This record gives sequence, structure tokens and C-alpha cells, in this order.
Amino acid sequence: EVVMIAEQARLRDQPDPATDLDLGRISAAARAATEDLRAAMEALRRSEEGEDAGEVAGDMPGATLLEPAQERLTQAGFTVNTDVEGERDVPGPLVPVLSLCLGELAANVVRHGDPQHPVALMLETSTAGVDVVVVNRRATTVPNVPSGGSGLSGARERLAGVVGTVETRTDGGSFMARMTAPHPIQPRTQG
Repeated sequence: EVVMIAEQARLRDQPDPATDLDLGRISAAARAATEDLRAAMEALRRSEEGEDAGEVAGDMPGATLLEPAQERLTQAGFTVNTDVEGERDVPGPLVPVLSLCLGELAANVVRHGDPQHPVALMLETSTAGVDVVVVNRRATTVPNVPSGGSGLSGARERLAGVVGTVETRTDGGSFMARMTAPHPIQPRTQG
């Protein structure tokens, strides 16, 4: 509804350039927020389906975990290169957290990335845990959305709950976000 109102206002009586720019930013921010909400709802739906079946989310192949982020970025016009390494699947308890965080990182790329350059999605599982890296080129034009979103902060908070971290780095025009999460500690069985 917000997008429609902003777009309709832009069509009426040719607003001045500053107002037109503000309405465009409102429209873009509302669209991005809607996409974020859809991604969160999809992740929640998936986790509830696992619970309804009386199961904790099972281990998942790394390529499967990357698919929703890859699809979202592709739909937004980005070329996406993926690389999955390691012989282990992503542990079930980490799947919902990493899925939501990947959604946040994909939303960040959609908002601030340059679709003329490919995005790299890399995932590696090891005996220590799971590493996920997203590398993209930042847009050279001012984005149509307000800065200061809470996506990366939200990812940091979610990962802190599983003793994981998010590290970000810029290098020239490139932006890199790296998520790490250790394997969950398995309870000891007495016997």
C-alpha cells in the first residue's frame, strides 16, 4: 500500500525534483522492507514445518542453504556465483539462524550493491563450524533507500545467540560480509 501511494503521488502534477526523489526513496524502502518480511516469513514457515512434523530442523547441504539468497539476488538482477566447500552439511540447529542472516545479507546487497558486477556467495563447513562469505561491488550512485538499516545488526544479534559472528570489510568498491558459526555442542549421553 505504501508503494502504491508513493508511486501514485509521483504521477500527480509532476512534483518538484526533491519531492519526486523522496517519493522514490519511500517506494524503494517499502519494497525492500516487504522483501525482508517475505524472507523472514519464509524462514519461519520452514522452521515451523519442521516442528509440526515433530522434528528439529535437520542438517542441510550448504548449496541448499544458499539457494533462497541466490534466487533473491538473481531476481533483483544480480549475477550470482556460488561456491560450497567441505564434506559436512550445515548442522540442523544452525540452519534457521544462518538462513535468516543470509536473507539479511542478500537484502543488503539488493539495497547497496551494483548489479553490473557479480555477487559471490561462498559457504564452507569444517570441523570447527560454518563460514559463509558474501562479496559484492557497491553501487557508485546514491541508493534509492535511506541508509542506516538494521539488517547487519540483526544478523549479528541472531548469530550471537549461537556464539557466531558477522565481520564486514570494504576494499575499494567491494563489500564483504563473513558469518561464522561454530558447530553446536552436542549433549553428552551417559551410559
